[in-house]
Amino acid sequence: MYISMISGTPTFLIKLIKKSSYFLPKLSNLVVNEKLLNSFDIDYIDLEVILYQSGYLTIDNL
Repeated sequence: MYISMISGTPTFLIKLIKKSSYFLPKLSNLVVNEKLLNSFDIDYIDLEVILYQSGYLTIDNL
């Protein structure tokens, strides 16, 4: 059922972080450029982009 897939839990993100062995402290002082933020290719998308687009990362300073 489609509705059951929509939830507040970031299961997809947690699995992606584990799969890529992403070093989470790297996110604390992350600096990105416009190209990264405008990336929408799901086959080649960076974890930072998914976190930004899902609202887990926010822009602090331009």
